[in-house]
Amino acid sequence: MNLAQKVVLLNTFLLSKLWFIASNIRTLCNIYAPSGSQRRAERETFFSHTLPFYLPFYAQEPIILAGDFNCVLKSKDATGGGDVSIAFENAINSLGLCDSWEVLRGNSVEFSFIARGSGSRIDRCDVTKPLSTIIRRICKLSPSQLTRYNPRGIKNSMEKVDKAKEILQHMDEMVGRMCQTRNKIFFRSKTNEKYNNFRLHQNVLQKQQNLSNENYLQQPYELKNINLLKGKMLALQGNFSHDFTRKNDIFIDGKSVFTFCLLERRLRQTNITKQTLFDLK
Repeated sequence: MNLAQKVVLLNTFLLSKLWFIASNIRTLCNIYAPSGSQRRAERETFFSHTLPFYLPFYAQEPIILAGDFNCVLKSKDATGGGDVSIAFENAINSLGLCDSWEVLRGNSVEFSFIARGSGSRIDRCDVTKPLSTIIRRICKLSPSQLTRYNPRGIKNSMEKVDKAKEILQHMDEMVGRMCQTRNKIFFRSKTNEKYNNFRLHQNVLQKQQNLSNENYLQQPYELKNINLLKGKMLALQGNFSHDFTRKNDIFIDGKSVFTFCLLERRLRQTNITKQTLFDLK
Protein backbone atom coordinates (compact mmCIF):
# COMPACT_ATOMS: atom_id res chain seq x y z
CA MET A 1 0.00 0.00 0.00
CA ASN A 2 1.45 3.31 -1.11
CA LEU A 3 0.54 5.79 1.62
CA ALA A 4 1.14 9.53 1.68
CA GLN A 5 -0.16 11.89 4.32
CA LYS A 6 -0.91 15.58 4.52
CA VAL A 7 -1.62 16.95 8.00
CA VAL A 8 -3.18 20.24 9.14
CA LEU A 9 -2.97 20.85 12.89
CA LEU A 10 -4.97 23.55 14.69
CA ASN A 11 -5.26 23.27 18.48
CA THR A 12 -7.36 20.14 19.00
CA PHE A 13 -8.17 19.70 15.33
CA LEU A 14 -6.16 17.26 13.22
CA LEU A 15 -6.94 16.79 9.55
CA SER A 16 -5.15 14.18 7.48
CA LYS A 17 -5.53 13.38 3.80
CA LEU A 18 -4.66 9.81 2.88
CA TRP A 19 -3.99 8.46 -0.61
CA PHE A 20 -4.50 4.72 -0.94
CA ILE A 21 -4.39 2.54 -4.03
CA ALA A 22 -4.96 4.43 -7.30
CA SER A 23 -7.17 7.49 -6.77
CA ASN A 24 -9.19 6.12 -3.87
CA ILE A 25 -8.95 9.06 -1.43
CA ARG A 26 -9.96 9.17 2.23
CA THR A 27 -10.01 12.21 4.50
CA LEU A 28 -9.38 11.40 8.17
CA CYS A 29 -10.22 14.02 10.81
CA ASN A 30 -9.35 13.44 14.47
CA ILE A 31 -10.98 15.75 17.05
CA TYR A 32 -10.66 16.49 20.74
CA ALA A 33 -13.34 19.08 21.48
CA PRO A 34 -13.22 21.48 24.46
CA SER A 35 -14.40 19.63 27.56
CA GLY A 36 -16.49 20.60 30.55
CA SER A 37 -19.83 22.29 31.03
CA GLN A 38 -18.08 25.61 31.69
CA ARG A 39 -16.64 25.48 28.14
CA ARG A 40 -19.94 24.76 26.43
CA ALA A 41 -19.91 28.05 24.47
CA GLU A 42 -16.35 27.40 23.31
CA ARG A 43 -17.31 23.90 22.21
CA GLU A 44 -20.33 25.14 20.25
CA THR A 45 -18.10 27.70 18.48
CA PHE A 46 -15.66 24.94 17.67
CA PHE A 47 -18.34 22.89 15.91
CA SER A 48 -20.07 25.82 14.22
CA HIS A 49 -16.97 27.69 12.97
CA THR A 50 -13.67 25.80 13.22
CA LEU A 51 -14.86 22.42 11.95
CA PRO A 52 -16.87 23.75 8.95
CA PHE A 53 -13.97 26.04 8.02
CA TYR A 54 -11.72 23.08 7.14
CA LEU A 55 -13.95 20.20 6.13
CA PRO A 56 -15.90 21.86 3.26
CA PHE A 57 -12.72 21.74 1.16
CA TYR A 58 -13.00 17.95 1.28
CA ALA A 59 -16.78 17.71 1.13
CA GLN A 60 -16.65 15.89 -2.21
CA GLU A 61 -14.46 13.13 -0.74
CA PRO A 62 -15.26 10.32 1.70
CA ILE A 63 -14.66 11.58 5.26
CA ILE A 64 -13.90 9.77 8.52
CA LEU A 65 -14.56 12.04 11.49
CA ALA A 66 -13.57 10.51 14.85
CA GLY A 67 -12.40 11.53 18.30
CA ASP A 68 -13.53 12.74 21.71
CA PHE A 69 -16.34 15.24 21.13
CA ASN A 70 -17.17 15.78 24.84
CA CYS A 71 -20.87 16.01 23.98
CA VAL A 72 -23.67 13.84 22.58
CA LEU A 73 -26.24 14.19 19.81
CA LYS A 74 -29.04 12.28 21.52
CA SER A 75 -30.16 12.21 25.14
CA LYS A 76 -30.07 8.39 25.15
CA ASP A 77 -26.29 8.48 24.77
CA ALA A 78 -25.78 9.87 28.28
CA THR A 79 -27.25 9.30 31.71
CA GLY A 80 -29.44 12.20 32.74
CA GLY A 81 -29.72 13.50 29.19
CA GLY A 82 -26.10 14.64 28.96
CA ASP A 83 -24.74 17.68 27.14
CA VAL A 84 -26.57 17.66 23.78
CA SER A 85 -24.83 19.87 21.21
CA ILE A 86 -26.98 21.56 18.55
CA ALA A 87 -23.93 22.93 16.72
CA PHE A 88 -22.40 19.47 16.43
CA GLU A 89 -25.66 18.06 15.11
CA ASN A 90 -25.85 20.79 12.44
CA ALA A 91 -22.23 20.11 11.40
CA ILE A 92 -22.86 16.37 11.06
CA ASN A 93 -26.02 16.93 8.99
CA SER A 94 -24.37 19.50 6.71
CA LEU A 95 -21.47 17.17 5.97
CA GLY A 96 -23.75 14.21 5.35
CA LEU A 97 -22.14 12.00 7.99
CA CYS A 98 -23.67 9.05 9.80
CA ASP A 99 -22.83 7.39 13.11
CA SER A 100 -20.84 4.18 12.55
CA TRP A 101 -22.08 2.83 15.91
CA GLU A 102 -25.72 3.14 14.89
CA VAL A 103 -24.93 1.63 11.49
CA LEU A 104 -23.92 -1.62 13.22
CA ARG A 105 -25.82 -1.51 16.54
CA GLY A 106 -28.90 0.55 15.78
CA ASN A 107 -30.36 2.23 18.89
CA SER A 108 -28.47 0.07 21.41
CA VAL A 109 -26.92 2.08 24.22
CA GLU A 110 -23.34 1.69 25.43
CA PHE A 111 -21.09 4.26 27.04
CA SER A 112 -17.46 5.02 26.16
CA PHE A 113 -16.82 7.19 29.24
CA ILE A 114 -17.87 6.38 32.81
CA ALA A 115 -17.12 8.58 35.84
CA ARG A 116 -18.78 9.28 39.23
CA GLY A 117 -21.62 6.87 38.55
CA SER A 118 -22.61 8.42 35.21
CA GLY A 119 -21.81 7.42 31.65
CA SER A 120 -21.90 8.86 28.15
CA ARG A 121 -20.88 8.07 24.58
CA ILE A 122 -18.77 11.14 23.88
CA ASP A 123 -16.30 9.16 21.74
CA ARG A 124 -17.61 8.71 18.20
CA CYS A 125 -16.64 7.76 14.68
CA ASP A 126 -18.78 9.36 11.96
CA VAL A 127 -18.35 8.55 8.26
CA THR A 128 -19.91 9.66 5.01
CA LYS A 129 -22.76 7.52 3.74
CA PRO A 130 -20.74 5.81 0.94
CA LEU A 131 -18.32 4.52 3.58
CA SER A 132 -21.08 3.28 5.87
CA THR A 133 -21.75 0.35 3.53
CA ILE A 134 -18.29 -1.13 4.10
CA ILE A 135 -18.22 -0.95 7.93
CA ARG A 136 -17.78 -4.46 9.32
CA ARG A 137 -17.17 -4.24 13.06
CA ILE A 138 -16.19 -1.94 15.95
CA CYS A 139 -12.93 -2.44 17.84
CA LYS A 140 -12.09 -0.91 21.21
CA LEU A 141 -8.40 -0.35 21.93
CA SER A 142 -7.44 0.54 25.50
CA PRO A 143 -4.89 3.36 25.89
CA SER A 144 -1.41 2.46 27.09
CA GLN A 145 -1.41 5.04 29.88
CA LEU A 146 -3.34 4.84 33.14
CA THR A 147 -6.51 6.85 32.59
CA ARG A 148 -10.15 6.66 33.60
CA TYR A 149 -10.88 5.13 30.19
CA ASN A 150 -9.13 1.81 30.88
CA PRO A 151 -10.06 0.39 34.31
CA ARG A 152 -8.73 -3.01 33.27
CA GLY A 153 -5.31 -1.49 32.61
CA ILE A 154 -5.39 0.18 36.01
CA LYS A 155 -6.25 -3.15 37.65
CA ASN A 156 -3.39 -4.93 35.88
CA SER A 157 -0.97 -2.15 36.79
CA MET A 158 -2.02 -2.25 40.44
CA GLU A 159 -1.43 -6.01 40.47
CA LYS A 160 2.08 -5.38 39.12
CA VAL A 161 2.67 -2.74 41.80
CA ASP A 162 1.51 -5.11 44.55
CA LYS A 163 3.78 -7.84 43.20
CA ALA A 164 6.72 -5.43 43.10
CA LYS A 165 6.04 -4.38 46.69
CA GLU A 166 5.98 -8.02 47.75
CA ILE A 167 9.32 -8.64 46.04
CA LEU A 168 10.85 -5.57 47.70
CA GLN A 169 9.57 -6.72 51.08
CA HIS A 170 11.21 -10.12 50.62
CA MET A 171 14.44 -8.41 49.58
CA ASP A 172 14.36 -6.18 52.66
CA GLU A 173 13.86 -9.21 54.90
CA MET A 174 16.72 -11.04 53.19
CA VAL A 175 19.06 -8.06 53.51
CA GLY A 176 18.05 -7.68 57.15
CA ARG A 177 18.90 -11.32 57.89
CA MET A 178 22.24 -10.98 56.11
CA CYS A 179 23.13 -7.80 58.02
CA GLN A 180 22.09 -9.34 61.32
CA THR A 181 24.27 -12.39 60.64
CA ARG A 182 27.23 -10.22 59.68
CA ASN A 183 26.81 -8.10 62.82
CA LYS A 184 26.79 -11.21 65.01
CA ILE A 185 29.91 -12.55 63.30
CA PHE A 186 31.64 -9.20 63.71
CA PHE A 187 30.87 -8.92 67.41
CA ARG A 188 31.73 -12.54 68.12
CA SER A 189 35.07 -12.12 66.39
CA LYS A 190 35.86 -9.17 68.67
CA THR A 191 34.55 -10.41 71.98
CA ASN A 192 31.72 -12.85 72.43
CA GLU A 193 31.52 -12.06 76.14
CA LYS A 194 30.80 -8.35 75.61
CA TYR A 195 28.13 -9.12 73.05
CA ASN A 196 26.36 -11.66 75.30
CA ASN A 197 26.41 -9.29 78.27
CA PHE A 198 24.99 -6.50 76.15
CA ARG A 199 22.15 -8.67 74.82
CA LEU A 200 21.39 -10.00 78.32
CA HIS A 201 21.08 -6.54 79.89
CA GLN A 202 19.14 -5.20 76.91
CA ASN A 203 16.59 -8.03 77.08
CA VAL A 204 16.11 -7.51 80.83
CA LEU A 205 15.49 -3.79 80.38
CA GLN A 206 13.18 -4.43 77.43
CA LYS A 207 11.03 -6.84 79.45
CA GLN A 208 10.80 -4.37 82.31
CA GLN A 209 9.75 -1.61 79.93
CA ASN A 210 7.07 -3.81 78.31
CA LEU A 211 5.68 -4.61 81.76
CA SER A 212 5.60 -0.91 82.70
CA ASN A 213 3.85 -0.08 79.42
CA GLU A 214 1.11 -2.62 80.20
CA ASN A 215 0.57 -1.23 83.71
CA TYR A 216 0.67 2.41 82.63
CA LEU A 217 -3.09 2.70 81.95
CA GLN A 218 -4.00 1.48 85.45
CA GLN A 219 -1.02 3.00 87.27
CA PRO A 220 -0.01 6.44 85.90
CA TYR A 221 3.07 6.61 88.10
CA GLU A 222 4.63 3.95 85.82
CA LEU A 223 5.54 6.80 83.45
CA LYS A 224 8.51 7.61 85.69
CA ASN A 225 9.76 4.01 85.46
CA ILE A 226 9.26 3.99 81.66
CA ASN A 227 11.42 7.08 81.20
CA LEU A 228 14.03 5.70 83.61
CA LEU A 229 14.23 2.41 81.69
CA LYS A 230 14.53 4.23 78.37
CA GLY A 231 17.43 6.21 79.73
CA LYS A 232 19.18 3.03 80.93
CA MET A 233 18.70 1.36 77.53
CA LEU A 234 20.12 4.37 75.69
CA ALA A 235 23.10 4.49 78.03
CA LEU A 236 23.70 0.75 77.58
CA GLN A 237 23.61 1.05 73.79
CA GLY A 238 25.86 4.11 73.82
CA ASN A 239 28.49 2.47 76.03
CA PHE A 240 28.45 -0.71 73.97
CA SER A 241 28.88 1.20 70.69
CA HIS A 242 31.64 3.32 72.20
CA ASP A 243 33.69 0.22 73.03
CA PHE A 244 33.80 -0.75 69.36
CA THR A 245 34.33 2.68 67.83
CA ARG A 246 37.13 3.92 70.08
CA LYS A 247 40.05 5.13 67.98
CA ASN A 248 43.69 4.89 69.04
CA ASP A 249 47.04 3.98 67.53
CA ILE A 250 46.30 0.25 67.63
CA PHE A 251 42.56 -0.18 66.87
CA ILE A 252 40.21 1.72 64.55
CA ASP A 253 36.50 0.84 64.75
CA GLY A 254 37.32 -2.32 66.68
CA LYS A 255 39.73 -3.62 64.05
CA SER A 256 43.46 -3.84 64.42
CA VAL A 257 45.57 -1.60 62.21
CA PHE A 258 48.37 -3.20 60.25
CA THR A 259 51.93 -2.07 60.85
CA PHE A 260 52.32 -0.56 57.40
CA CYS A 261 49.20 1.56 58.02
CA LEU A 262 50.73 2.97 61.17
CA LEU A 263 53.98 3.62 59.30
CA GLU A 264 52.09 5.41 56.54
CA ARG A 265 50.30 7.60 59.08
CA ARG A 266 53.59 8.53 60.76
CA LEU A 267 55.17 9.43 57.42
CA ARG A 268 52.29 11.80 56.69
CA GLN A 269 52.64 13.61 59.99
CA THR A 270 54.20 17.08 59.82
CA ASN A 271 56.11 18.92 62.51
CA ILE A 272 55.22 22.57 63.09
CA THR A 273 57.95 24.64 64.72
CA LYS A 274 56.71 27.46 66.90
CA GLN A 275 58.46 30.76 66.27
CA THR A 276 58.16 33.87 68.29
CA LEU A 277 58.03 37.39 66.98
CA PHE A 278 61.67 37.82 68.03
CA ASP A 279 62.71 34.81 65.88
CA LEU A 280 60.97 36.30 62.84
CA LYS A 281 62.99 39.48 63.22
